Amino acid sequence: MKAISQRDVNYYSFLNDIKEELETKIIQFFETHVQNKFFNRDYVFDVYVTRNRERVWLIDFNPFGPMTDGLMYTWEEILTATGPPSFRLITSQTEASQSRSRPFAVNRYPREIFDLSQGQTIAEFAEQFQRELAIAVSSSDEEENDNEDNV
Repeated sequence: MKAISQRDVNYYSFLNDIKEELETKIIQFFETHVQNKFFNRDYVFDVYVTRNRERVWLIDFNPFGPMTDGLMYTWEEILTATGPPSFRLITSQTEASQSRSRPFAVNRYPREIFDLSQGQTIAEFAEQFQRELAIAVSSSDEEENDNEDNV
């Protein structure tokens, strides 16, 4: 594990008071449930820590690559990181205001959908996705029928 960061770019003053506990919980979760469990060693994942901090939930898991948003880290920082992971939080309202992301944007829908939507509304994107999914299923069914005919 190289880096831990707050995904939501809003300022929450209470996070600074529980930063060490959150870091410990996330690292323990990683060591118990994620580390050495996958063939590929380069990945990113998002977790949710419950309000009472009793549980950590895995909510997203993706390969690490050029499409990965470094959030509060630069690519160089991530690629050259050594030693224990660092944990970054938004530490002030000023810092939150200077963020390049829209406040609360990551809470609405997965960032990947935003990145792939090319400016469409979520409804337009969903409609396009459904059309493409139907085409893919239809193509798969046709290929399956062709294979059955050749047997």
